[in-house]
Amino acid sequence: VKNVGNNPQTGYTVKLFKNTNIELASLDVTSTLQPEEVAEHNLVWQIPLDEPQGTVNLHGSVDLDGDENPNNDNTNMIEVSVFPPGVIEIQVGNGTELNNRTPVCFQYKNSLTEMLYFEDEMNYVQGMITELTFFYDFSNQFAKPMTIWLGTTTLTTLADGWIPSTQLTQVFDGSVTFLSGGSNQVTIELDTPYFYEGDNLVMMVHRPMDAQAYTGSDDFLHSETPAMTSRTRYERDNDML
Repeated sequence: VKNVGNNPQTGYTVKLFKNTNIELASLDVTSTLQPEEVAEHNLVWQIPLDEPQGTVNLHGSVDLDGDENPNNDNTNMIEVSVFPPGVIEIQVGNGTELNNRTPVCFQYKNSLTEMLYFEDEMNYVQGMITELTFFYDFSNQFAKPMTIWLGTTTLTTLADGWIPSTQLTQVFDGSVTFLSGGSNQVTIELDTPYFYEGDNLVMMVHRPMDAQAYTGSDDFLHSETPAMTSRTRYERDNDML
């Protein structure tokens, strides 16, 4: 909350809403906010057990008696996902960098990629991995087969070579559909859920030989990390890998 006015303000209410008008939480603030001062407030939504799973839009609101400009009292909507009890979503990175080679390359007829996700990026959470989500921005639309393996390692770099698939667990072998037309995401439900017990997570993704390569911009979103980590290896070709 920022006081963009010229006078100190004391006594306002911060609220959290679902969709447009369903109030989820409220906090009465009695402290004084000086002009140009910013205050951070935490509101908690205790999600009921009968809350439907799926996407929910949330926004915040500030209520101040005598407010001369109520048009700037609401935040933008943010989209969140509701999962059943015991299920959490871990997002690794911020997805601000576009990279067209990993985890799958479509500019060639096949590809093989191996990537490390460090234990701290997994929030040190242990449990069953049931789905993987990739964020992407494609100009082409297609459904393509791929195979995915998961495993763990104490290695922090792949600079010395690949961790072979024989040391990993195959968790998916099927077709994945990618849509065209801007930023999107695809969630892959694993054929065989993988129990993650800590250490660094290894993911290997193979796109088998295709009849064609694709031109255009078919990019996955990544986070930029220092090059010296060598946390990713990839091969892509128009011949068999």
